[in-house]
Amino acid sequence: MLYGLRGATLPPHKEVTALGSLGWPELIIIVAVIVLLFGARKLPDLARSMGASAKEFRKGLEEGAAEDDEEVSK
Repeated sequence: MLYGLRGATLPPHKEVTALGSLGWPELIIIVAVIVLLFGARKLPDLARSMGASAKEFRKGLEEGAAEDDEEVSK
């Protein structure tokens, strides 16, 4: 069966996710490029700052949700 663009669906094992079908080889290449761009010495600092940013983002989302709940209950 051909899977063209016109109305054909992919079989269940061939579904495409939001990121596409990234496998181990692609992930290794991405990590290698990041190491080449930033250098091995800066990677821990980069990861630390990304983690702190994600933590602050989640904290802001939780505070925003709490404020929305307070407004709804009034």
